[in-house]
Amino acid sequence: MSDYMIWFDVEGFEEIQLPVNPSEVTITYPGNLSNYDVEGIGEIIIPRLPKLATVTFDSFFPREGVYTTLSSLASFYSPEWYYTFFRRLQKLKETFRLTIVRQYENSASGTPSMNNFDTVFNSAVLMDFSITDKGGEPGDIYFSMSISEYRDASPRTLAEVARQDVDEKGNITLQRLVPVPNRPAQKGVITTESLVTINGKVYTSESEIADDWKKTKQQANQVDGLVTRVLPPQMSNKLHSVYISGLGWVNKSDCELQSQKGNVNVVKGLIGNE
Repeated sequence: MSDYMIWFDVEGFEEIQLPVNPSEVTITYPGNLSNYDVEGIGEIIIPRLPKLATVTFDSFFPREGVYTTLSSLASFYSPEWYYTFFRRLQKLKETFRLTIVRQYENSASGTPSMNNFDTVFNSAVLMDFSITDKGGEPGDIYFSMSISEYRDASPRTLAEVARQDVDEKGNITLQRLVPVPNRPAQKGVITTESLVTINGKVYTSESEIADDWKKTKQQANQVDGLVTRVLPPQMSNKLHSVYISGLGWVNKSDCELQSQKGNVNVVKGLIGNE
């Protein structure tokens, strides 16, 4: 049994979940090597920074009310709404955060596997988006999508420092410039990519009404983990609002912030069944 979710986080919108999971998702991490011929040595390879990763998949936007087996944590919209949303990303050149959540249960114990991992593009762009209408399925919109990582190469804003360098005669010789960050990170706030220590219950679902909610809870004692999902404000009444990569859902109040930007992808500490 597994929980698989694809989320789009766009500034100004609630977090959007893909309503129907694709049958397969291809993630490409291209390398970047340069070949040179050196006299007396021959061919050599110089490794460079990796090229941008890409994600491609096919799925469909179902007509509301036709499919009763849909399971979505976020709001569900019409196919036209999703079409307009993704076309808007292209037309306005919007960047967004892409999160692919993977959570697998151990078939024997029914507990979350400790080998879970998520795919996260902190900044991404929609490269290609195509739709198809199929006969016999009125109202459904089938689509293909290609997403790429995004790196911002725009110049940073510079500001003058109050102190200036002067020569022996008192003439200004240099006005030092320092970069000014565009969006300073919030301090003391648990967000995605925060590294936290968990002391409390861990669940495979963020919802208290899930069928397996009571029989899958575990106890975490001094467990370090990386936050990869924080439920949007309209779902703040849910008890388990923070997802820890490789672990599961926990109550935000059971998390102690270690650093704003985590650099680990593992879970350490003691996990035990309650």
